[in-house]
Amino acid sequence: MLAHCPPGTRTTLSVRRAGNAAVLGVADNGPGVPQTDLANLFKPFQRGNSGTAKGGVGLSLALVNAIAHHRVARIGAVTDGGLSVAVTFPLAAAMQQPD
Repeated sequence: MLAHCPPGTRTTLSVRRAGNAAVLGVADNGPGVPQTDLANLFKPFQRGNSGTAKGGVGLSLALVNAIAHHRVARIGAVTDGGLSVAVTFPLAAAMQQPD
């Protein structure tokens, strides 16, 4: 995401608890990707076609997706005034504490 945004784009990293899960988020206010490209963003060698592509082969989000699935996490993306990607990790029972 960072390398594919125009200069001046703001990127936000976040970590929060959502019930019995931890959510890691990365969001930017760049051009985003077309809705039609979202379904393929996590496939190897696929890239969003925002018209601002700057190199790359389309592996970054595919690697994040593979790691997420290996760790029994869920991953998703939305585009609306930028691109937001969230990885949701279930918390281990031993680590869970009441909210």
